[in-house]
Amino acid sequence: MEDALHQMTEPYDAVRAAREGRNLALQSRRTMGLNDLLTRRPELRGVSTWSEEIAESVLWSA
Repeated sequence: MEDALHQMTEPYDAVRAAREGRNLALQSRRTMGLNDLLTRRPELRGVSTWSEEIAESVLWSA
């Protein structure tokens, strides 16, 4: 019985591992893309933090 259950979960585990691998690869590409952008355009550093602060300020004032 345990062997049959193990065989049933193997494809699910493989699908989950493949999905996690794709997600990690996507995050890596995004991070590398952001790093490349900030290398080329250093004036953009801090823009994300600034925009998050503005959004938070608007939420608090609403």
